[in-house]
Amino acid sequence: MPWDLSVPDWEERIREGRSLLPAMPDLDRGRADRAIKIFNKLRLPDVPGAPALAEAGGEWFREIVGALHGSVKPNTRERMIREVFLLAPKKSSKTSYGAALMLATLLMNDRPRAEFLLIAPTVSLAHIAFNQALGMIDKDPDGFLSKRMHVQEHLRKITDRRTKATLEIKAFDTSVLTGVKPAGVLLDELHEIAKAPAAERLIGQLRGGLLPNPEGFLIFITTQSDEPPRGAFRSELAVARAIRDGRSQGAMLPVLYEFPEDIANDRANPPAWQDPSLWWMVTPNRDRSVSIARLEEDWEKAKLKGQGEIVRWASQHLNIEIGLALRSDRWVGADYWESAADRTLTLDELLARSEVVVLGIDGGGLDDLLGVAVLGRNEKTRSGCCGRRPGLMYPCWIGARAKRQCCVTSRRQASSRSMMSSVRTSMTSPSWRSESTRKVSCAPWRSILMASVQLSMLWMRLASPARIELLASPKGGNSRVPSRRQNES
Repeated sequence: MPWDLSVPDWEERIREGRSLLPAMPDLDRGRADRAIKIFNKLRLPDVPGAPALAEAGGEWFREIVGALHGSVKPNTRERMIREVFLLAPKKSSKTSYGAALMLATLLMNDRPRAEFLLIAPTVSLAHIAFNQALGMIDKDPDGFLSKRMHVQEHLRKITDRRTKATLEIKAFDTSVLTGVKPAGVLLDELHEIAKAPAAERLIGQLRGGLLPNPEGFLIFITTQSDEPPRGAFRSELAVARAIRDGRSQGAMLPVLYEFPEDIANDRANPPAWQDPSLWWMVTPNRDRSVSIARLEEDWEKAKLKGQGEIVRWASQHLNIEIGLALRSDRWVGADYWESAADRTLTLDELLARSEVVVLGIDGGGLDDLLGVAVLGRNEKTRSGCCGRRPGLMYPCWIGARAKRQCCVTSRRQASSRSMMSSVRTSMTSPSWRSESTRKVSCAPWRSILMASVQLSMLWMRLASPARIELLASPKGGNSRVPSRRQNES
């Protein structure tokens, strides 16, 4: 039976500074403690004095090491936590901790000739990760690791002489990753890897290569993207959030250091996330590799450089997701769009108020959402709603992002030329000026409208059931996945 890895009270936990890991009553405590003990003995080679991770390492990452290795069932060798998604800001020692985790895994492994991979987005980052692993071997005071491991620096490869298992540090590239069958993979900086055109395909191949090994695992360690989330990063982040919030089940352990929604999406000026007294929530490695005082100093410099640097800094150091709430080149109406929402303006209410309604559908694409917009003309004022004619427009947006309707009242013109043309044509049509014609036509138009909306939603579910199930959940999915409007803004 799969483990429940959800943490529905994560917002309360992160406010109180508690662990973000779920309760795991079936964890093999003995195996977890052994992995943590090995991890603690490794030393940080690029820190003065080369302190052991028992002293210099963060407890937050130590918990992840124990959970990953303690989730293996002794009788079947099946790993109950097959994936880990860690979202932590920059300067959290993610690369150093990741190298230590993979080195500890190599020492824990008993599968002959197993292949472990640590994949970085670029060659330079792969060199940094390899130097961390190599330095940990060289700094072993007992010399045990130097005797046990055979290091090939030109290949960025470490081999366990006892089991012949290997740890290779590679750059993300189709020519070196196609066809591999690893026992464990760590992908460092997923948000950068996701920018590669073949990222999703290669991640799928890595998952396929892990299937023959029941104890195989895949780890994503990443910072928030400095661009609107897209591709593999966006999809994996959506899955991690869905599992964390309890909206979905899976074998992925989600550990996401991000602000609660009321802080991340605050519309005050300045927004709540700019308060340094809250930054500790998303800085798990504080007072080790980074301090809040140092972040404050860096933040003041970022503000002097302009909006573009503010956006980049917030996404990298505070894990603020770039979207409607944070965008350097955003649409000027983004600051007012959500506050203009009228939650009472449902589809039924729009039909009751309007004498004319026009339906517009945007089919979206593989990496976009299907949207439906319904525009209506006020029945009482009978004034125009688009083009150069002033008037009140009732747009009702019905999308795949949420099962509830998100409706707004606005004077803003329709952005689609085709929709504007159809609205203008229908509202100036002589047939709609006739009271008797309008009364006769309302009933069939309502039926056609409702049928169109239902067919649109049905098409979305048939096209991608798993994606719609995640995005259509009332809890969490509404503000986490950027809509087409947000991406274009």
